[in-house]
Amino acid sequence: MNAKSKWTNRISVFPRQSALGVVILSTVLSTVLGLTSLATAQNYTVHGNTPGFIQKAKDLGPVDPATVISVTAWLKLHKEDKLDRLVESQNQKGSANYQKWITQTQFNSSFGPASQEVKAVQNFLSAHKLTVLEVAENNMYVKVQGTVADVQKTFHVQIDNYSLNGQSYRSNKSDPSVNSPSGAHIAAVTGLDDYGFQPNLAFPSGHDASAIHFVPLNKATPAGVFFEGQAFRAPETHTFTGGGNTATYSGNRYGADITNATLGHLPPQGYSPDEMQTAYNMKPLYQAGWDGTGETVVIVDAYGSSTIAQDAQVFSQIYGLPDITPNNFQIVKAVGLSNNPHGGGWDTETTLDVEWAHAMAPGAKIALVVATNRGSLDEAINLAVVHHLGNTISNSWSSVEGFANPAQYIRINRILQMAAAQGIDVNFSSGDAGDETPRVGFVSVDFPASSPFATGIGGTSLALNPDNTIMFETGWGTGLGTYGARYFHGRRSVHWGGVHPNYWRSTRRWSDRRN
Repeated sequence: MNAKSKWTNRISVFPRQSALGVVILSTVLSTVLGLTSLATAQNYTVHGNTPGFIQKAKDLGPVDPATVISVTAWLKLHKEDKLDRLVESQNQKGSANYQKWITQTQFNSSFGPASQEVKAVQNFLSAHKLTVLEVAENNMYVKVQGTVADVQKTFHVQIDNYSLNGQSYRSNKSDPSVNSPSGAHIAAVTGLDDYGFQPNLAFPSGHDASAIHFVPLNKATPAGVFFEGQAFRAPETHTFTGGGNTATYSGNRYGADITNATLGHLPPQGYSPDEMQTAYNMKPLYQAGWDGTGETVVIVDAYGSSTIAQDAQVFSQIYGLPDITPNNFQIVKAVGLSNNPHGGGWDTETTLDVEWAHAMAPGAKIALVVATNRGSLDEAINLAVVHHLGNTISNSWSSVEGFANPAQYIRINRILQMAAAQGIDVNFSSGDAGDETPRVGFVSVDFPASSPFATGIGGTSLALNPDNTIMFETGWGTGLGTYGARYFHGRRSVHWGGVHPNYWRSTRRWSDRRN
């Protein structure tokens, strides 16, 4: 019997009430169609939530479904257009709001996710066998943990292993979706991939490309000196012949011979805190009381270093800086940080960041905020902003913008915008790989330095005179610093540093130094 005859027979059960039968049938069909529409309306796709790196990576197949991972559901803000206008006016001279910063409480009440919204997202995730690890104090996110199998079912994604440039990563293959009304509140889901961010540092090697053995600072003599401050030798002239040709070169050689291994004269060059303070004319500022006293520099890194307090104190003693004590140095650990896998360059980056922030602002306090992993640094910045640990936040890490999870980057923009609304200056290194073409095969800047709500800090090459004043300084440009295409942010306003973060694929180029 076909479907049509089934319906005909059911209607004929009411031969004397055929009109009623039609009404009943119509009601049933309307109800079914209504439920179908409702179900469709409840399926929310989080667009732009697939990282770009998988387009260049080799897919190695599915991740073990029993693997336990952490993922974070980020909630949408309210009145984002109003927030854009507020931050613009706060940075525009002549505006009634110029430099009239708001508090975190004011931000939460005007723009933050509501408690019932975060509760709905939390209930949805819990109902799908995911354990809640943390709910952000400002309701910005809900962080959960569960097996890959349960995460895949929750967000309707396939998570695979990938290989890229000799490194292994995991990632979702498509944008996640949420089959629940709570999906209307979710702006991004992070943790489906673990590409994350990387510190911007490089390790030296010997003349034969062998690894350099590190020497503890307190073992170097004299007084922790490794390099020469004045690296340019007197002018030399050298003539080379070969193949019937002769070439003569005159100029200054730079640094000690590459084979030199004498402490205090290592190639090519390096500076002590005293030399840097003299070069940038900081000492008169210190004498006038402008040494950072009364301020706190916030440094955000992943994992941290297990010996950072001791190392920074040795650094301070050797170079004549104020002691590092609990009174001027604190470590703030992100929620869930345990069994910390120090290393991967992050311990070295953490040490550099803390020691040199102390060297240049010796009177300032330092708050080191340690993220649980390289993919949750956005959560650590959110923590630093919510608690207003300081007015300046320093970050020496980045990621290739073209490899991004766009939805995550837009959420980071909103965190940085939240900081801007409170007058907090957030700084990021702009990367040391130029326009990234040699590394990734296409032109791209690094994020978050490319964010319109951050200050990008680039590298320079500095040469000093014998009295440690600046001989010359050059900014790193194409081939050394960051100079490339912006993929997710529009052009900066003429009057200020903010734009709507959802303007896509605008192109902007700059050298590694931004003023």
